[in-house]
Amino acid sequence: MFGKNHNTPTYLYSAAGPFDQWPVGMGFEYFYGFMGGETDQWTPYLFRNTTQVFPWIGKQNYNLITTWRTTPSAT
Repeated sequence: MFGKNHNTPTYLYSAAGPFDQWPVGMGFEYFYGFMGGETDQWTPYLFRNTTQVFPWIGKQNYNLITTWRTTPSAT
């Protein structure tokens, strides 16, 4: 699964788990995206499976939409 996941209750967004209602706990083999219906486009709250990732660090003028449009697996 790639993109946003708005099916997990907000009180379960913690990187500490539990992960049974995250995409990887609901049958998806891979998840890269953000939890909930919105995120910041310049410093997004992204996850790869259940690990938070920070793809904007060290990248001047980073933009989530531009990065996803050109390289969907970019981190």
